[in-house]
Amino acid sequence: MLSRRELKQIARARLKDAEVLLGAKRYDGASYLCGYAVEVGLKAKICETLKWKGFPSTNKEFANYQSFKTHSLDVLLTLSGVEEKIKKRYLVQWSVVAEWDPEARYEPVFALLLREDAQNKWDLVASAPWFWSDKKKTLDYLAKKLRSRLTSDELLTLSRIVLIEESDPMLRGVQQAFQVHHTPIEVQDCNLFGLQIQHAYIITSRRNGSESSRIAT
Repeated sequence: MLSRRELKQIARARLKDAEVLLGAKRYDGASYLCGYAVEVGLKAKICETLKWKGFPSTNKEFANYQSFKTHSLDVLLTLSGVEEKIKKRYLVQWSVVAEWDPEARYEPVFALLLREDAQNKWDLVASAPWFWSDKKKTLDYLAKKLRSRLTSDELLTLSRIVLIEESDPMLRGVQQAFQVHHTPIEVQDCNLFGLQIQHAYIITSRRNGSESSRIAT
């Protein structure tokens, strides 16, 4: 369970991250984090309205509160008790904000690639808009995840972690060619990201949402 104080801290932190991305003209990432901040802020407001000590965060805690287990900003706004106030004052702005969808807005790609010249060492290639608020933290986070899930022998087969810019046209080509989410697709003898690949596993790849539906920040 996340306390109201923790939720507020998370919301503020995500807004600061969004400002960094916006300043760097990484609009997809900024939009994603702004929407996430609104979601968390609404959950804090729900706690205040219902006099809860915290918001459920595990399946067990959600057992009797399934209607609260949602990312829909419209639903969360209704549950927060301030829907009438927000829509009366900020109807136009809210109509844009409410279009946010965590599944549609972010465009993650994760793949394991064995380059022809890599001598049996695999690259982990990854891309997501929010990676770029702090590249070092992103690399540290991915490395930590790998260490927690792979054996020592498996880690030795990895050569490097490569972060791909979301504006890279090669990335768009991969997203158009592969639609997969945590069910790896195996491909061989192909060109990916401008590299000749001997063997690859596309773990996650999603096509980006339409330009017109993105949130303006």
